[in-house]
Amino acid sequence: MKIAIYGAGAIGALLGAKLHLSGEDVTLIARGPHLQAMQKSGVTVIESGETYISHPSLAENPKDIGPVDYLFITVKTNGLEAIAENNSTSNLCTAGTVLSKIKIARYGMFIAICQRHL
Repeated sequence: MKIAIYGAGAIGALLGAKLHLSGEDVTLIARGPHLQAMQKSGVTVIESGETYISHPSLAENPKDIGPVDYLFITVKTNGLEAIAENNSTSNLCTAGTVLSKIKIARYGMFIAICQRHL
C-alpha cells in the first residue's frame, strides 16, 4: 500500500512512523523546520519505554508524490483552507478514491482519510 500523510505534526508524524515501522510505504508531507528536522533525524517514537526511529519518505510538495492508496489529512482546522485553495491533494486522490471517514477532533484538529478502491 502507498500511504501519504498530509500534515506531519505530532499526530501525522506518529501515525506515519508507526505505519512505516510496520512495513508500509509512507510519505509524510511537511514543510519548513519540521521537514528539515525529519530529513536529518527521522521520526523518533518512544513507546512503553522503547525508542524507535523511523525514516519514511518525505515531501514538501504533495504534487511530487503521485496517486496513493490512502491519504490521511492531519492538520489543524486553520490549515484546511490553504490545502483547498491550492488544490494540493488533487494528484493524490484519483477518480477511484473515496472519502471514507472524516473526524473533527477536539482542539481544532481535522483528520480525513481517503481510500482508493483496491
